[in-house]
Amino acid sequence: MTDTPGTTIPGDWRNRDFVRLWHEKDDDIGDRLAFPRSLTAAVVATGTTEPGVIVDIGSGPGLYLSVLLDAFPKARGVWVDASTPMLEIAQARLGEYGDRISYVIADMREIDRADLPEADVVVSSRAAHHLTYAELVAFYRASFALLRSGGWIANLDHTEPPAGWDARYKLLRKKDRPSKKRSADLPPHRHDHPRPTVTENLSALHEAGFAEPELVWKAYHTCLFMAPK
Repeated sequence: MTDTPGTTIPGDWRNRDFVRLWHEKDDDIGDRLAFPRSLTAAVVATGTTEPGVIVDIGSGPGLYLSVLLDAFPKARGVWVDASTPMLEIAQARLGEYGDRISYVIADMREIDRADLPEADVVVSSRAAHHLTYAELVAFYRASFALLRSGGWIANLDHTEPPAGWDARYKLLRKKDRPSKKRSADLPPHRHDHPRPTVTENLSALHEAGFAEPELVWKAYHTCLFMAPK
């Protein structure tokens, strides 16, 4: 998650040097999450109409958005994030899409006031785990309000497992990628409370109005939650 002055999000993401270092060292930008990103597009494609507007909230460098724009070449995208330094990185990465993408600086806690367009798909990646449960419900509820009937929400995010599983997952990830960069190599940033659990994410989606939330994919701490409207 990223932020601008005056928001309640940790201030690391206002720092240009921190954001650039994070971007350089973040292995999740690469192929590790390629499958759930492509899976998101595949699930959306099961719908009866091709999406016209895709909104990516807490978009960061914009990789999730780019995967969906490649899958749906007639769609236009809306990049949403609260970090001005991240905006600079995203504009450089997403330049090939030209006017298919518009950029909005907004806190994901306040997207109901960000004047975003009605959307066919709302996605978010590795951002909502910074929210409290009440804030998570509010985020999903605001996303529900953005979506057209038949649209999709997809949240690819880290979750909080039981303590024993947390230790196991960390050990397995270390063994799984012994020669690659790991999240432990990333510059630390603030987390004010535990990440929402799998159960809390599904419950929050239900509470926000989504009737069929599903855990579509999971690997260690990271999950893909999707639901149609």
